[in-house]
This record gives sequence, structure tokens and C-alpha cells, in this order.
Amino acid sequence: MGLFVKSGIIDKDIACDFWAFVILRNWNALAPVVEYVRSETGPALWENFEYMAVLASVFTEKHPSSYPAGWPHMPRDASLVDFVKKSG
Repeated sequence: MGLFVKSGIIDKDIACDFWAFVILRNWNALAPVVEYVRSETGPALWENFEYMAVLASVFTEKHPSSYPAGWPHMPRDASLVDFVKKSG
């Protein structure tokens, strides 16, 4: 996906709005692996993935929520939160 965004095939804001959480979660989980493999093979490995992680990080800082302003939210169901707190 990073290559498509970098090439302008996919809009970066659309990609980040849709995938930022997944991109950042996976980058953070794989960062030690990326560093190790890059130490063996060179810095170009997974550079498009890193590019997407940077874009996603900047996007989430600028847009902590992408929920449309003025629209109501669905009713909240805190039953699992309450259960975990009571069980913990």
C-alpha cells in the first residue's frame, strides 16, 4: 500500500483514515524485526511500510478522531468494561 500512496494511486488521507491503526500497530510490533533484518540486508527493506507508518503517525496526531462532527454516536455498551473491572 505504501508504494500506491507514494505513487499517488491511493490518496494518503484516505489510506490513513482507513488503515492508520492497523499500520501503526503492525509497525510497532515489527520494529525490532525490521531493525534486525535491515542490519543484515540494508536500509531499503520495507521502506514503503515505514513510509506508511510515518504518514499514519502524523495523520493520527492531526486527526485523533475522524468521526464526522455533529453526528451522534451509537449508544455505548460498557457491559464488558464493567465485567472486566469487577473480575479483575
